[in-house]
Amino acid sequence: MSTRPRPLMGYPLRLFLAAYGAALLWLLPKLSLWLDEILDMMGSSRQLSGVIEWAAINPGGVPLGYLAHWASFQVLGMSAFSVRLPSAIASVAACAGIFVVGRRAGLRAPVLPVVVFALLPLQFRYALEGRPYAIALAISVWTIVVFDQILEQPGTGRLMLYGVLAVAGLYVQPYSVFILVAQGIWILVSQRDLLMKIASTQAAAVAVFIPWVLYAGAWSTPLSIVEGDQATGWRSLGLIAHEITGTKWNGWVFFGLKNHRVKA
Repeated sequence: MSTRPRPLMGYPLRLFLAAYGAALLWLLPKLSLWLDEILDMMGSSRQLSGVIEWAAINPGGVPLGYLAHWASFQVLGMSAFSVRLPSAIASVAACAGIFVVGRRAGLRAPVLPVVVFALLPLQFRYALEGRPYAIALAISVWTIVVFDQILEQPGTGRLMLYGVLAVAGLYVQPYSVFILVAQGIWILVSQRDLLMKIASTQAAAVAVFIPWVLYAGAWSTPLSIVEGDQATGWRSLGLIAHEITGTKWNGWVFFGLKNHRVKA
């Protein structure tokens, strides 16, 4: 009796992703641009060399997110829709990655964590925001997928893909380094035979990122100067809670669309 391999995505997932993607596309131009999105558009609307320079003068700035928006502008022109489109695409890609994670974990209905993930307030906010966070999240999810595949069968191709994803994550959002740290600790504790392969791949990814840190002099600017006193200390806890729940943005989505439209 022959068996056919399971498709990567089942019909429930395809249906959900189609509906979710359509909802995101409809919502992208509906909400007003906020300050950080406008600044992102200003930096991404320049010539290609200017985009790199813009990323370099931002404290902690990295270029790949800006370049994604620049590419979107080249195809669709500059608008609220085009600056947010890369985030929407990344969110759908992250959902597909969550499905793969769930299936590899042996869940009977791996589409359920996809639904939960897609509707998380903070993730949903990122999916509709012209900022690089949804892109970084998608890369992180697929880094986890490839890392799990390496644990199962550590081939050269998978290690190279893992390294590419690690570099891409760092160049979209430097905090993605904590994903690599967590995976390094996992290897150290549970599967030391792969320690050298994973550690050398991670070290190579960091080595590729170091030239950008040396080039972008604004990285030396203290966080407190950039974000103000609320960036550090106990007063930041309220801001963190507000951002995690996506309170303001998701309130706009569900209750204030008519009052916050943007004419692209």
